[in-house]
Amino acid sequence: MVMSRMAMGVAMVGRMVVEVRVVGGPGGTGRIWAMRRTAQQRLDLLRGTRSIPRSGSTIGELARAVRLEASKSASATEGAASAWERCVPPAIAGLCRVGAARRGVLTITVKDAASRFVVDRWLRSGGGAILRGAGVRNVRVVGESAGGVG
Repeated sequence: MVMSRMAMGVAMVGRMVVEVRVVGGPGGTGRIWAMRRTAQQRLDLLRGTRSIPRSGSTIGELARAVRLEASKSASATEGAASAWERCVPPAIAGLCRVGAARRGVLTITVKDAASRFVVDRWLRSGGGAILRGAGVRNVRVVGESAGGVG
């Protein structure tokens, strides 16, 4: 007569935990039976093990995110503005002002078309290369708005 033995345990199948029962005879030969969990048990297990970042759910988190983005933008503009001030001749610096720096593009605001022409000529005649050497990838020259900013 052959006596069977039974052992129970827990195993991972993929990311699912299943209860395993091994039923076998002498010599370690046997069959493995996996007892699957119910849908509710699997859902509870999933909810307990996964973590979903819930960013932006409170006003404090939103304020911190806006503050961080503003400080990044300010530091980028500050670095590009200092490069502009170091590289541009004083005669051209009086015709324009630094607007903003985003994604490596420095925006320069000029008062009128004549100033825009002078700044553009300086950039094309080697000023752009000097600025690229100082870390400014590209320069965009724009005119002031009709309201007269600055």
